[in-house]
Amino acid sequence: MTRFLLTLVLLTSLAASAAWATLTIPSDGTDGAFAPTSSITIDLSKATTAAWNTPSSNPNGVNGGNGVYDPAQWAVVFKYSSVNIANGVTVTFLNNASHAPVVWLVQGNVTIDGSVVLDGANGGTTGLPISPGPGGFAGGGGSYNIPFIGVHPNDLGFGNTTSGGANYSLIPLVGGSGGNAENSSYNIPEDGGGGGGAILIATSGPMEISGKLTANGGQGGSAYPTRSAYGGSGGAIRLVNNSLKGNGTIAVNAGYPGGDTGRIRLESINASLFTGTALNAQFVPLATSATPAIWPAAGSPRISIIAVNSSPVPADPFDNLNFITPDVWTASTGSTTPVTVTVQAMNMPIDWTVQVQVNSIRDGHAYKANAVMQSGGTALSSLWTATIPAISGPDNVAEVYAKANAPTD
Repeated sequence: MTRFLLTLVLLTSLAASAAWATLTIPSDGTDGAFAPTSSITIDLSKATTAAWNTPSSNPNGVNGGNGVYDPAQWAVVFKYSSVNIANGVTVTFLNNASHAPVVWLVQGNVTIDGSVVLDGANGGTTGLPISPGPGGFAGGGGSYNIPFIGVHPNDLGFGNTTSGGANYSLIPLVGGSGGNAENSSYNIPEDGGGGGGAILIATSGPMEISGKLTANGGQGGSAYPTRSAYGGSGGAIRLVNNSLKGNGTIAVNAGYPGGDTGRIRLESINASLFTGTALNAQFVPLATSATPAIWPAAGSPRISIIAVNSSPVPADPFDNLNFITPDVWTASTGSTTPVTVTVQAMNMPIDWTVQVQVNSIRDGHAYKANAVMQSGGTALSSLWTATIPAISGPDNVAEVYAKANAPTD
């Protein structure tokens, strides 16, 4: 995988009037002006659960409001009037229970002279899953006498995509995968790094980044003198603005070792004044007075896991990091009965395929199975099932994912 630093010195020949053009960004400003005077951690669990365009509640002076968590869009959305992160101020985040990514929709100027951090946590030797940045995936928790637990970066997130000039929209917004855990040669658990988070910052006005905006993958855990756990993959950063300037740093670095680089997408009418550095960035010029897409278009392909065996899956399934109260129990400990996962596809072309992946938390195995269409057979709606081996082990808990694949040329 190609990794490189891109210094953006983008020269454009836009007409002078374009500098004054504005974008249409759907922000009502109800979270107020976000201008913290000291470092702050935004607790995403305080967001009201509602449609993303519901007016936010509880604006709190310079610290803004609590935002809105929209399960349908899987995002915690803040609708600010303006954003100003001063030099020396660092903004970090506590995850929402859903681990949803962050969206800032801003009416006016966005200035980041300080730091905005959505990094995945570094792995340790706790034997517990490691927290990702918001929008990312957890790192595997090491455990005594169990060699592999968690998810290798190549299995989820950005690990299986093409970098180096690939055309990626970051719609929908998804962060990086977690790193695989292992045991050291001294039988000490080493946890995988958490995946980097994901953020969209969209403003109708100018944006300046002279500080840092990062969604890096966490480092793999280490039990001296060896390090065998993997780092998390870098996350995703999408910036939409009228004009972009500054000499700051935008980073979605891979966690060491073995993580993959994340994605950065810069969309602007005029980016010629930005001289900062960005890792693996893609620049997308916007037309004057454009209305950038914030969410997937209506009628976009969508798949959802709706049942595991006979147990229905909640409409908004949460990834519980302690794995004590999962959404669905699939079988009793020691069961040898295969598990059936049912997937519903909507607006998906009929020549696409569906794959299910199950990551057992405590026996350390990752299973992949191709799903078979059972009913529907139209682009509007279809049902698919995949059969995987029994999920057994001391905790009998697993994470389940589904993805749709377009046919290759």
